[in-house]
Amino acid sequence: MHVPVPDKLWLAPEAAERKGGQFLLNASNQIASAAADPLPFAPIQDLINARQLALRTYAIRSNDFKANLEARAIPATIQREYRLARLPRFIWVVEAVDRQLRQAGAPCVVGEAVLDATSSDRAPEEIALHVHGVMWLQQTSGKLRFPITGDPQPYVSGGVGAP
Repeated sequence: MHVPVPDKLWLAPEAAERKGGQFLLNASNQIASAAADPLPFAPIQDLINARQLALRTYAIRSNDFKANLEARAIPATIQREYRLARLPRFIWVVEAVDRQLRQAGAPCVVGEAVLDATSSDRAPEEIALHVHGVMWLQQTSGKLRFPITGDPQPYVSGGVGAP
């Protein structure tokens, strides 16, 4: 089945998911290795090993993404950074979903990678990452805002329909 997409979505969903998933895994590993034991979160590698990780990938207008942040129970400091960020009109969001939490009906997103939907499949451009309560944001000036901290607790998916 082929689903029509807006003309400005140049980055294929498969490339976005591949890059976003790797981006989330690498960041999760770094955060877990730097955090004190016991960890207040389950590292993504542990979720993969337990076959509890699912990736949910969706394209969304950046204005809609920003408008939905509060309803998703994302920490206020992270919401603020997203809202002030200069994002392209369309973005791909790759969410790391804990299947066990999803099945229980609880907030289940443990992290998300945001990619520029107008970038190429060969070089998907990461804009932001939020995982385990830590965020980094690529600014249009080329500078990186990091670390931006919030709560490491899971939050609600921003995609349409059940995660």
